[in-house]
Amino acid sequence: MVQFAGLRSAPPGSGISKSAASRRFVALSAARLADFMAADLSALDLLVVQIDGLHLGDDLVLVAAIRVDGERNKHPLALVEGSTENAATIQALLTI
Repeated sequence: MVQFAGLRSAPPGSGISKSAASRRFVALSAARLADFMAADLSALDLLVVQIDGLHLGDDLVLVAAIRVDGERNKHPLALVEGSTENAATIQALLTI
């Protein structure tokens, strides 16, 4: 059984289609991302902003900004979808 972000896959023969599981995963992931993005970071001593991209195919890149605090904990700031890690994608990330 696979577990990701607090979610577990359904056991074989449970009657849940792959499409339904995918829709549920997308909905729950979107909700969790919205919670991360809405978190108040004003009380944290944030030292570093790290920006990096994850290539998910030939023409899809997720670019994320993460802040690191004094205790080396990471806090998500923003996430954008682009086709490359170019200036326009980074600019969109920084204006969220």
